[in-house]
Amino acid sequence: MLILALDTSGRTASAALCRDGEIVGCVRKDADLKHSRTILPLCLRLLEDRGIDIGRIDVFAATVGPGSFTGIRIGVSAVKGLAWAAQKPCVAVSSLASAAHAGGTCSRPVCSLIPSRPGEYYYAVYRWEGDLLRPVFDERADERPQILEKLKGFGEPVRLCGSGAREFFGSGAWGELCTQNEENAESAALCAWSMARRGLTVGCHQLMPAYLKPCQAERMRKEHLR
Repeated sequence: MLILALDTSGRTASAALCRDGEIVGCVRKDADLKHSRTILPLCLRLLEDRGIDIGRIDVFAATVGPGSFTGIRIGVSAVKGLAWAAQKPCVAVSSLASAAHAGGTCSRPVCSLIPSRPGEYYYAVYRWEGDLLRPVFDERADERPQILEKLKGFGEPVRLCGSGAREFFGSGAWGELCTQNEENAESAALCAWSMARRGLTVGCHQLMPAYLKPCQAERMRKEHLR
């Protein structure tokens, strides 16, 4: 199974190829959130470098959130278009699950954190069961004190992953900082492979962003309707 995965959930745009659970190529660029001009050229470069025609891709994957609202929309739209043109299935990868995959398997609980607004994080906790990542509870957004209280309830230091982990850990968090700790297309591709082999694919029309919180347009609409 050959998977092309895109990650545009943060500042850096990346694309990766995964064949049967092994990463065979990855490109990335610090796009400063200018993903609309970056992600498709990155895909083309990756495919050309590896001598792979896009028609050979079996599954297309995108990180669907949480993260940058605009970045997520761009990545999801790009994957929907590629999958529609190739008539292939998609996998919707959580940015938080992707971050947990980036850290690799371990025996401890794994907490993925992605910055939301100042002092607040999107987060989720997982446990590895063999080579499968199982969520302990649903993804959510909370402020730092509430997250710390939740993590202390596990009774052991947790592994911290994700683009918000270093900041969270630097503020005196209770846990272990994973050095390979950020969500990216490589970890998204591995997560997508794990999901696809269990049949967790969707059609391109069913691939949708998962923001966790209302985007600005939704907030403005609600304000207007009051």
